Amino acid sequence: MITTLKNSCLVFLLGLLLVSCNDEARYFEQSTDIENSNWKREFTPEFTFEITDTSKVYHLIYTIRNGKNYPYYNLYIESELISESGLIVGTFFKEIYLFDANTGKPNGNTSNIINSALGDVYDGRYLCKSYYKFPQTGKYTFTTKQYMRDEANLKDIIAVGLRIENVVAK
Repeated sequence: MITTLKNSCLVFLLGLLLVSCNDEARYFEQSTDIENSNWKREFTPEFTFEITDTSKVYHLIYTIRNGKNYPYYNLYIESELISESGLIVGTFFKEIYLFDANTGKPNGNTSNIINSALGDVYDGRYLCKSYYKFPQTGKYTFTTKQYMRDEANLKDIIAVGLRIENVVAK
């Protein structure tokens, strides 16, 4: 009985610690679920956020959730960063390596900032643009679309997102 109570208290304290962890670097983070885990070429997720300080520097990071049955090792993504006035202030075209091309294992190369797996689902963060300074304050929209040449529909892409991190001086 006492051991069970101790274990319950330990699990509760561990859960409380995990919930209270602060993610200081995160400025913005949002993701969009892909309907039926089937990313259609015409579907372009959009993420809108506001920048209030142009003196700060940020990392723009893709967040990708995919299943182990994703049919390729890589993913091409094209993105635009659009200002409040409708001006395109940035265009990004990236090849993201979700799996190692030789082994087929979830990728752990240097383009991954973090990559964690839970069962057959992988959550990865992939750098889009480092040390980015926004040209002006205001609202911005970041659009993202898959750009795989032969595939109008990408299977086993579960969610796509954008994370913006403050560059923290060490």
